[in-house]
Amino acid sequence: MVKIKNKMYKPKYNKKYFRELDKLVEEDLNKKLEDRKYHFIPLTRDYAFKAVMFNNPLIFKNFLINVLKIKDLPKKSEIVYLDKELVKFNFKEKGKVADIVVKIGDNLIIDVEMNCQIYETVKRRNNTYMNKLQTLQIEVGDKYVVLESKFLYQLNLNGNPNEVGDIEPDEAQLMWKRKKLPFDDNKKIFAEYLVYYKKKYYNGDKLSDEEIFMAGLMSENYTELYSIMSKILSLEELDDFMESVVNMGTLDGFVLHEWCKEKLDKMVEEDTKAYYEKRGREEGIKEGIKEGIKEGIKSSVELCQEFGLSITDTAQKLASKFGLTESESLAKANQYWK
Repeated sequence: MVKIKNKMYKPKYNKKYFRELDKLVEEDLNKKLEDRKYHFIPLTRDYAFKAVMFNNPLIFKNFLINVLKIKDLPKKSEIVYLDKELVKFNFKEKGKVADIVVKIGDNLIIDVEMNCQIYETVKRRNNTYMNKLQTLQIEVGDKYVVLESKFLYQLNLNGNPNEVGDIEPDEAQLMWKRKKLPFDDNKKIFAEYLVYYKKKYYNGDKLSDEEIFMAGLMSENYTELYSIMSKILSLEELDDFMESVVNMGTLDGFVLHEWCKEKLDKMVEEDTKAYYEKRGREEGIKEGIKEGIKEGIKSSVELCQEFGLSITDTAQKLASKFGLTESESLAKANQYWK
């Protein structure tokens, strides 16, 4: 990453400031949600990631160039956020909006997805976003030589700490079976598992700047985030970056609307029926399916109760998320209601 050095710069924040802020966050956890003034919203939440990256375009651009190993870009290539043009009207599917779509230079578009769910459960959905983007990238009348120079990448930043199996970085593209050559050189999907880099970071392994950045995205509080990002950002960049995170956690309107909506909508999505069915088949344990669904329902009821929903509203949420009948969902809501 590019480091801006200015010996005269006086930092606005320091580690002591964030330790005190984390104490306030912890104290507020004992209060009702509507009475809390301080929050730490993890950057593995897609809207939080999006908000911070929008406010720090240079940091984001350098991260993307390095993690995707992009070469041959003009030195002064700007990063342009295309979300308002491409996402708002074309990417809504059941309330889901593509996280960040950017253009770097004239011919490269990158769709960046921050996945808080298990990646296996969302990879096909994310691929549909990429296919739509490709159609939007092609202008009417483009010739073959023009299309050949246009590139489309999707970067999946997988932020679920419960990812299992092979979590080393990987990439995918459509291949010819017999020729064993790429069908489309210009379209690639990248998968990065943040927990992989966080483990390596705390193991003391040698990491590149972009790998440290990904480890930092999994931070669980302000102090941890500041400590990790201070390893790779200049004092000016660090102040700007942390200020974006602090503002997001202390603006009541944003927090109460987005943070609560995120928690309610999530409803323990990694514990959904589809995921546990797949895991159950792989392990050959049918009981695992039942137990997974049970825990997902129980967690959902607890979240709904925490945010003041009635038993009736909670039952409706369960019916929608777990495919239960009206009577089944009401019975489950009553079973786990405290």
